[in-house]
Amino acid sequence: MRWRWIKRIVLGCSILVFCAAFIPYDSMIAPKWQIQVSDLNGSPCVHQRVTQMWGYESLELLKELPHGGYRARFTDQYGNVEFPERTIRASLAWRVVGNVLGVLGAFVHLSGGGPVAYIDATGMQNAEHGFGISYKSGQRPPNLIVVDECFDSSRELEPGKEHGF
Repeated sequence: MRWRWIKRIVLGCSILVFCAAFIPYDSMIAPKWQIQVSDLNGSPCVHQRVTQMWGYESLELLKELPHGGYRARFTDQYGNVEFPERTIRASLAWRVVGNVLGVLGAFVHLSGGGPVAYIDATGMQNAEHGFGISYKSGQRPPNLIVVDECFDSSRELEPGKEHGF
């Protein structure tokens, strides 16, 4: 009789743990990111286009448009631009499957890494490997972009407004 209750408790706990593995939760890809853009002389660049790209490759393997997304914003009158925190929502079960597929995909040249976030601006001087500056998990994101010369993009879009997918 006592073993019957223990079996029921173990079965009930197992079912709860199994179901909990399919409940999605948020993970941060990149924190709220504030950047100042200036030229080589230290003058702020007004209405300079700045693009943020982000993604969590191992969790986005089956998406139609992998690698999260990108948004373009324009600096204000002080050369500042701000991007909101970027997150992704996935269950523990999909995180395990995504990481396994990511490891397998790495052997056949598919993407499969963790979270990535970059900021890019036209004419950057401090670009890492020719592709903007990146956020590294657990560190403060870089907050300064230096460009050859300022490029006023005010005719393209409104400053502070976000564009992209």
